[in-house]
Amino acid sequence: MKITGTLAHFNHSPKGSYEALIITTAKGTVQVNFEPHQAQALAANLKPGGKITLKADALHDHDGAVHPVFQLNSVQTGGKTLDLDPRIQVSGKVQRLNYALHGEANGAVLDTGDFVHLKPHGARALGLSLGQTLRATGRARPLLFGPHRALEADTANGIDLADLKHGKKAAKKAAKKAAKKAAKKAVKKPAKK
Repeated sequence: MKITGTLAHFNHSPKGSYEALIITTAKGTVQVNFEPHQAQALAANLKPGGKITLKADALHDHDGAVHPVFQLNSVQTGGKTLDLDPRIQVSGKVQRLNYALHGEANGAVLDTGDFVHLKPHGARALGLSLGQTLRATGRARPLLFGPHRALEADTANGIDLADLKHGKKAAKKAAKKAAKKAAKKAVKKPAKK
């Protein structure tokens, strides 16, 4: 559904982030919820009082709702469609490992200050270690404390981390493949005569 109106304000989540837009339309107030990773792009590009056009899906009526509620699909402002799913690439040397609550490595903080979340199976597949060069692509958000970013990695050093969701066997296979690739690069071919 297309919705056109004025952004009244952002709606807060219980965790202190933004989770919805409150929009004033010709028919009244509507609430448009969005995904947590979309908050940064929306906050950077939308200002209360500004005109916006968006596409959203209606959510089921809920007892106690005082206005219609939607789920955001896309937003246009100033004649352009916002990129709500920005993916970036980061690269740097592993300065320190990060650990999951159960103690297994799940990512790294790079010498750039950025945190790359790989999940434990991704860290295993990469053989994650201090000083290692790490290039990762994924969805980023600002770190809560400091000027750097947290990246939820989709790929790292050429490995598609989504392929590793099938457990340890797939992670071991990816690690062997990465090791073979690195070994091939390290071996110098003899000069031809």
